[in-house]
Amino acid sequence: MAGYRRLRDRVHRRAFLSGMVAGGRGMGMGLVLAACTTSPPTHVPATQKVGAPTLKVGGSFREAVTTDPDTFDPHVTSDPASSAVFANIYSTLLFQDFDKTYKPLIVDRMDVGQDNKTLTFTLRQNVKFTNGDPLDATAVKFTFDRLKQIGTKSPLFETANNFAAIDVVDPRTVRITLNSPQATIFHDLATEYAGILSPKAVNQAGERYARQPVGSGPYSLEDWKTGQEVTLVRNAGFAWPEPYYENSGAPYIERHRFRVIPEPATTQQLFDIGELDVLILSTANVGKYDQNPKVKTYKLPVSGISYVGFNCRKAPFDDRTVRQALSHAIDKDEIVRVALGGELGQVINTPLPPSVWGYDENLGQYNYRYDPEAAKLLLAQLGYRPGPDGVVGRQNLGRA
Repeated sequence: MAGYRRLRDRVHRRAFLSGMVAGGRGMGMGLVLAACTTSPPTHVPATQKVGAPTLKVGGSFREAVTTDPDTFDPHVTSDPASSAVFANIYSTLLFQDFDKTYKPLIVDRMDVGQDNKTLTFTLRQNVKFTNGDPLDATAVKFTFDRLKQIGTKSPLFETANNFAAIDVVDPRTVRITLNSPQATIFHDLATEYAGILSPKAVNQAGERYARQPVGSGPYSLEDWKTGQEVTLVRNAGFAWPEPYYENSGAPYIERHRFRVIPEPATTQQLFDIGELDVLILSTANVGKYDQNPKVKTYKLPVSGISYVGFNCRKAPFDDRTVRQALSHAIDKDEIVRVALGGELGQVINTPLPPSVWGYDENLGQYNYRYDPEAAKLLLAQLGYRPGPDGVVGRQNLGRA
């Protein structure tokens, strides 16, 4: 949930609000609530106004994950609980800005060859891992070579297999050559699974690296109580956040804690009594905090969609007219209203939601609008008729 992750990072690095934060998932829309408290924020902007309160390092940001992370090695997992944690541990070459474009993060410059197969990255100076080692071109090459070798469980394994070569041009320059042009390459290099690893840390830890990760992100691993809680501690040397942050330095929130809580009801209870600072909203509690003066609501776009797909190889869905009729018969607005509480989703008419790069609103003209009468007429053309119980069916083909 990229939009939520950005808000979470803002809480870490800017603390524009302290206290509770709640987020929601849906069909292209998320809902985030943040509590307003009287306590001073725990993160200082890069330029502080005269007379503003002095902000100090301290405090914790607490959230729940439903399962225990399986590893903090991004090359051997696709587990959401794991990636939610190690997104704070590693830095990536690129990031996606709020305008959906991909921009340099720990690189000063990126160049794409005319063949769209050669990507050259010039790294920022003085970026370091938390063990003190420099994040240089050798580390980038090591990371992606390793991903190709052992990354079968990573969401980026196919991307890595498209790397024909990874060359160190000089200590600050790395060149990636693709076997073929890849439209998603910038997106993939901006995900947490493309975080750059410390070669020294990986080699020293060996099989223990899963529990001893070393990156260059705003936080590092302090403690992992299996099945209970993961604790991250601030990286005091961090100085390369996304440029939209006012604070260009390390986070002021000292620790980020992830508690393993499988039950949603328990998570909400802990949120309500102030033991958690974030909650993912559902239709069961979407309106619960509307009148709470300590909570502020934010709506954020998410990158996921929900849809009904047809197996076009099996009857009756192998008939295009049947598919058209069913598309006219589905009231998507009603689904959002009832199943998603009216707030945890939005109707979209394209294969991509507006939050994803490549979205084209013009494709909506090809959408099948909700029209039950049109659906009935199309089915009638194929011999479908309502039975005594009102269910539409066709003799010898069963009911649809």
